Parts: sequence; structure tokens; C-alpha cells
Amino acid sequence: KYCDCNSRGVGCDPSVCTCISCENMMKPLSEMVDDDLVPVHEDETEVFAPTEVEDIDLLGRCSVKGLHNFSHRIDVFEKLRRVADPTEKINLAYIARESAAQETKEVMDEESQTREALQAEIQKLESKLQAKIEKESGALDTYREDTNRVMCLELKEPCRWNSTYQQLKSYVMRTGDLPPVPSACVAEVDRRLSIWVQEMKSLVFSKSQRIVNAPHRIEALESLGIEWIESSEDRWNSMLGKLVAYKRQHDTVKLPSFMQCRKSKDKDLTALRHWVDVQEAEVKSGAMAKRRD
Repeated sequence: KYCDCNSRGVGCDPSVCTCISCENMMKPLSEMVDDDLVPVHEDETEVFAPTEVEDIDLLGRCSVKGLHNFSHRIDVFEKLRRVADPTEKINLAYIARESAAQETKEVMDEESQTREALQAEIQKLESKLQAKIEKESGALDTYREDTNRVMCLELKEPCRWNSTYQQLKSYVMRTGDLPPVPSACVAEVDRRLSIWVQEMKSLVFSKSQRIVNAPHRIEALESLGIEWIESSEDRWNSMLGKLVAYKRQHDTVKLPSFMQCRKSKDKDLTALRHWVDVQEAEVKSGAMAKRRD
């Protein structure tokens, strides 16, 4: 308990009163009468220990030792002068605060104007960028259309590749499928087409520039049903699965002879017979064991 006025400003010592609403807090000591001053009895304990006051600068800035920093409580500009009849020191402090407030407001106004100008400039730049993006998109669409037209015309130009491709296309349209492996072909023309398909697969698998630089040719071959070369492991597993399916259907893995498979015109059976022959040869020569090691 710092005083007995209970915020009424009566009967307390203004030198120690801390009630913010106490009238004595706003009254200069020079205006107080003796009745306002209540002596401190010697047997009473002082609430505040005396503090040393450092020098006060020309602007009246107070630097009382032990005084807290109240900056975190200041978030608006204060215009109120709480002391009605201030002394010279606090009056200088009031003047310094008002000058700092005015300077801060000017800086804030400049910052706001700069921010608005930058935002307006950013909007202009964004509009220009969007226009450039739309223009770029339109140019790319035109380029793609022109390039597509060129690729279509290239597939119709007289050359060896296009001639062979047209023969392969006619074969697929006539038979409904690609030619079998070269060893399973009967006609020489079909065998040549089969060899050519194998060459194209090899070029794609090796990523040769001869075919990679012509993606429209790759897509044209894919449209005929060509599937590119699998890895050796994937192909081996695929053929093994076909052999298991054959055993499940016929209760045996003994296939007809290669000539009988060719006469049956079953290209899948012919390819499976050829694969089995290769596996048997590799087992006998020890090549399969070496590859697994």
C-alpha cells in the first residue's frame, strides 16, 4: 500500500503516491499546501529506495538508473501532456517527443508513397509479363503446328525409309499384325521387312541419333503396333511365362519341331520354340551358368 488516498488525492504524500488517477500526481509540488503533504513517520518503511540520477541531456531525456524501458508500450503517437505545468526538463522532453513524432510521420508518409508507387509499378510489370507469356504461348502453338505439318510431309517424301515404312504399313493392313521374326518368315519380302523392324528396334533401344532426332518416325512405327526392345531380363521372363502357360495348357513343355511351328504359321509358338532352342544351347555350352555367375 503506497498511500491512503484510495485514488482520491486526499491525505497522501504526493512524493510517494503512485495512484495514476490521484489528483496529487498531476499537481506540481509548488502548488501544494501544507495540508496536502503528509509527513512520513520514522517508524514506517520507505517504499522506494533513493536512486541516483545521471546527467540530463540538452533535450531533457531522463536516464534514471533502474528505470524500465517502456518502448514496448508505445504503439501510437501520443499528444497528451500529462503534466499541466511542466518543468523545463520535461517540457524539453515533450518538445523532443513532438518533433520525433512529426519526423516519424513524415518518414511513414514517404514509405507509404514509395510502397504505393512500387505496387503500381509491380502491377504494370505483371501485366507486361502476362502479355509476354500469352504471346509466347501463341508463338509456340504456331511453331508446333508448322513443325507438325513439316513432319507429316517428311513421311510422304520419297526416300528409302519412307518406302520401307509404307511397305510395312501395307503388310500390317493386309495381315493385321507385324511380320514374325526373320527365321519364321516364308516370303523374302516379309523377311526383309522383319529385319528392318528389328533394326529400328535396335536403333531406338540404343538411342541412336538416326532415329532419336526423328520422333515422328518413332511415333509412326508405334502406330503400327511396334513395341520397342525389352531388356534381356524382361524378355527372358516374358518367354518363360509363355512356356509355363504352354505347359499348363498342354501338360508338357515339349514343343513341336521348329519346322512344324513354322508350318503352323503360329508366330508366337515359333518364337517360343526358337527361344527354347537357344536356352538349351546355352545350357549345353555353359553360357547360361556363366551369365548367372
